[in-house]
This record gives sequence, structure tokens and C-alpha cells, in this order.
Amino acid sequence: MERTAAELREAAGLVPAALTGAEARLAPLRGTAGPGDEALTHLLHADAVLSSVRRELTSGRPYDPLGMLRRITAAVSQATSDRTDAAAGPVPAPERAGVTAAAGRLTARSATAAADDFVATHRGRSAPPLAPASWRPAVC
Repeated sequence: MERTAAELREAAGLVPAALTGAEARLAPLRGTAGPGDEALTHLLHADAVLSSVRRELTSGRPYDPLGMLRRITAAVSQATSDRTDAAAGPVPAPERAGVTAAAGRLTARSATAAADDFVATHRGRSAPPLAPASWRPAVC
């Protein structure tokens, strides 16, 4: 429980910076995507995701900060995956662009820890533990 609470606190503090970092990563792409280009579709989708996250963040209702970070990093990753730095123009400042990478690491760590917890909890239910060799019947 403490790990999850700490991850949620860290994620909540990272969401505003991740939004700013995502905008910084997407800004150089805005002039390079033409009509009918798949990159434009990815860019418009990323803009919609960022807008949705902002609305949810400012609504005053409870929200899932890790879920927001997952959505932000997925949208930015998809929008920037088919672009090279040369095609995208100037690379954003590392302190802002690195926020999306930090958000991705946090969400990956959280998912991995949750999977590890799940496996540890259900290990005994999925297969009985092997009996020590001294308890096994001899094979002829």
C-alpha cells in the first residue's frame, strides 16, 4: 500500500510537468505534418489526449494520476515515433522533453511492481509448491 501511495503522489506531482513536456515534444512537429499525412493523425490524437487530461485535471473530481501519465506518454510516443529529430526540427530543451521519459519510467515501474505483487500473491494458487525430494516416492 505504501508503494502505491508513494507512486500516486509522485505521479500527481509529475502530471503538470508531463503536460508541458509533451507540448514541448509536439511543438516542432506541428509544422511538418501535412494534410492526409499519418503524422497529422497522430498529432491530432495527441492533442486530443492532452486536452482531455487537462480537462480531467482541472475538473476538481478525483483522478488517476498514473493513468494520466500513461495516456500522455502513449500519445506522445505514438506521435513522435515515426519522426526523426532532423525531420522534427529543433529538439526541445532536455529538462522539458525528459519529463515525458520520466513519466514513462514511473508508469513502467508501477506496472511492473503491480505485476510482481500479483504473481507473489497468486503464486500458491496457480501451482502447488514442490515437495522436497525426501518426500517424493522413489521412481523405479
